[in-house]
Amino acid sequence: MSTDGNNAVDPIHYIPVSAAAVLSVAFDRECRLFAAGDAEGCVLVYDLRSWNRVQEINPEVGAVSWLHFANCGRLIVQGRNGQVKIFCLQPPSGVAEAEAAEIRTDHRGFCKGDALGNTLAMPCREGGITIRRITAATENKNGLQLQTICTSETSSSSGNIMALKLASSDRLLAAYEDKSVIMWKVENKKQPTEVGRLDLPGNLIPTGLDFDASTCKGIAIGASSNLISFSADEESMALIGDRDTPAEGASSAAIRSLGDPKVAAVASWDSTIRLFSWKRPEKLKPLGALKFHSGNVEAVAWSPEKVKLKGRSQRLLAAGGKDGKVSFWDVYNE
Repeated sequence: MSTDGNNAVDPIHYIPVSAAAVLSVAFDRECRLFAAGDAEGCVLVYDLRSWNRVQEINPEVGAVSWLHFANCGRLIVQGRNGQVKIFCLQPPSGVAEAEAAEIRTDHRGFCKGDALGNTLAMPCREGGITIRRITAATENKNGLQLQTICTSETSSSSGNIMALKLASSDRLLAAYEDKSVIMWKVENKKQPTEVGRLDLPGNLIPTGLDFDASTCKGIAIGASSNLISFSADEESMALIGDRDTPAEGASSAAIRSLGDPKVAAVASWDSTIRLFSWKRPEKLKPLGALKFHSGNVEAVAWSPEKVKLKGRSQRLLAAGGKDGKVSFWDVYNE
């Protein structure tokens, strides 16, 4: 793999998903299904064993900015019209049975939600956050209850919320327009409490976060060429690394913390997927670049488990692009 075009790595597969930009991608927990959401508001679900499309969902949420497969075949869909909807998928086919729940956040920006276990974190209006717990509704087999744990309507003077990530069930990282990343302590029925803050250097207005709970270290990306790594424990945060990349702007970052080697993937605006070693997060050592898409790379995600394809099992990297395609990569699996 190289950044100069020599010994170029090709995707093992790609899907022409849509005529519109693919803004979000997600694997299910068993790595049988894959979902992609586009800028026109469609969600397409595929069988990873056959690459066949098994379902098209029109959730009526506007452009689909974030997708997540939760427990028991639930697919969480966030749209840019300020709505979040959860659908029941029939395993193993992936066919949608019914809409199970809906949340109105009134957030019409670019901040994506996050989920950890049965905890769901979403942006709320311009600068707020809302944390919900997902539980089954006893009166309806397909229904869900979304218990509010806590909600903060604003972030004081920090401006619009740009990105968020659950570091644990009671710690939430949120990045803001003023280039700050705040760690909030989340407690039931209480206002979130700020327990740590990091001011990002340079012109890095953040567009995405990811966090590796096994090392208590995370990554921040933004509209500049800088890539930042940071540490975050229960009560404090610190900048540990700053890497300048060849091009400005990134949409999404994903850390593969399981297996060896540990790798961080960054979706860049120059149509490139950049890979960095996560063995020493403070170094952010470049490993190479993947070139396939003809427009911005909008989203990246690692498969949570190994995917068995053609008799070989490997963790896959998926990327969605402005060109309407999703590419799948087998990288650093030796």
